[in-house]
Amino acid sequence: MQTPAENIPPPLADEWAGCTGDGGTGVAVAGDRCAWFCTAYGKKNGQPLRAYRSSDRGQTWSVSEMPFPLDGTVRGVTTLIFQDSLIGFAGLGGSGARARGENLAKTIDGGKTWTLITPFISGLRMNTLCFVPGTNFGIMVASTTAGLICSPDGGESWQKLDSDKFYGISFVSPTCGWGTTDYRMIGKFIWDLSAVQPIVDAVQENLPHTFLLRQNYPNPFNPATTIEYSLPRASFVTLKVFDLLGREVRTLVHEQQSAAAHSVLFEAGELPSNIYFYKLEWDGACEIRKMALVR
Repeated sequence: MQTPAENIPPPLADEWAGCTGDGGTGVAVAGDRCAWFCTAYGKKNGQPLRAYRSSDRGQTWSVSEMPFPLDGTVRGVTTLIFQDSLIGFAGLGGSGARARGENLAKTIDGGKTWTLITPFISGLRMNTLCFVPGTNFGIMVASTTAGLICSPDGGESWQKLDSDKFYGISFVSPTCGWGTTDYRMIGKFIWDLSAVQPIVDAVQENLPHTFLLRQNYPNPFNPATTIEYSLPRASFVTLKVFDLLGREVRTLVHEQQSAAAHSVLFEAGELPSNIYFYKLEWDGACEIRKMALVR
């Protein structure tokens, strides 16, 4: 069934849906109602890239601008994936964006708003992003122009796996996947990606310069997840978990802590599946992030 023209925002000049010539995914879906696609242009023109979203099986659509650079170096989103109706990632090419590491964005509200994941690995053009099955969306792999990269913590940090150039990639488990090359060949992956560890901020003479609360990993989780944060100077810290009604369900930290990178394990115990929030307060500053417990 064709979507009525009045139910979808019109494209901008020279704008089309997606730019996936080197792999990637032009359309993403979650469940049986939600769908998304991102846009591209026939030439680099400095116009904003946009994300279209539908929550009613494509009958009506909304559109929002993405945070990628508007400096004329970007043509389009090359890959798009969603793990559920709220959390998704979009990657792109573009020489200026690649050089600055501004080519990966994340949404936690179903594509209404997007934020850049920075600093990202600079110099890489994204081809295909994918989740690794069997890791509860905690491990992601991306094929790029300079090889494969992996995130062991739901997209928060990334590291290079090898220098082999692949376009389309797909995994069936943490130890098995396939990818296409430009040599008329198909490559098979045999690493154990579950052994890849998150990159933790180094504690050295250069202490953290800013107050930072990271996204928990894995997320969604069952039954435990890790929360990391950085303190630029010593202070009294509280870290608490709340349910959707704002009721406190757990106090994880309530003490004086040093200037450093810190890590806390949250074990859900008998808490039911639901969306929860964790709130970090430090020296008058406060930050809140969302996490999902899935039994």
